[in-house]
Amino acid sequence: MTKTQREIVGRSAIGVLGLALLLGGWKTLSTAIDITQDKRARAIRQSDSSTSPPRRTRTAGPGLFYLIGAVLILGGSIGVLAAVLPTSAMERLMGPPRYTTLGEHGEDDARRLLRRRY
Repeated sequence: MTKTQREIVGRSAIGVLGLALLLGGWKTLSTAIDITQDKRARAIRQSDSSTSPPRRTRTAGPGLFYLIGAVLILGGSIGVLAAVLPTSAMERLMGPPRYTTLGEHGEDDARRLLRRRY
């Protein structure tokens, strides 16, 4: 495979994965909205049917679904951006690389400072 073909295949894979994450996030958020509406409707029905004041029950809400949906949408949007934008634009968005290993790209700052002092 040539370099161009590999880039097309890679970008297509990232694009499909990003779209799948976006779809999953959208479905998760719509489920969370449905749970919220159902919970409110159930609370209204219970308060209408009884003469006593409604009591608050400690039930899990859809907060986790909202969080998962937001994370999926964020990941999917990054994937779609990576598939659509040119490589140079993605490099500018991500910022310069950070070199954390020693010896890979010269000496680190601490060793240079020590060498100057002693």
